Amino acid sequence: MLDVNAYLERTEEIKLPGKVLHVYEPTHNMYLAALQHEDADGMNDYITYQVEAVTAMLNRNKEGIKVKKSVIEVLPRTIVVAVYRALKIICNE
Repeated sequence: MLDVNAYLERTEEIKLPGKVLHVYEPTHNMYLAALQHEDADGMNDYITYQVEAVTAMLNRNKEGIKVKKSVIEVLPRTIVVAVYRALKIICNE
């Protein structure tokens, strides 16, 4: 029997400055949007999308904490990329 509840409750622990979030796996539509943006021509559009995507993904957390886009925008680029990749990887496990 396939228990879909195990997938619905699956999270990735993300430690941000001052808080730890248990972020749910991105939705199917979030994953599709990520794939579409990766194939886009404009690098600036893709980078902007990553910030928006990371913000949306982080806001899907067990704790119910909302992360503002302005918080993500001031983080080093490597953090944004690492969170983006980690949340995409969980979709393929």
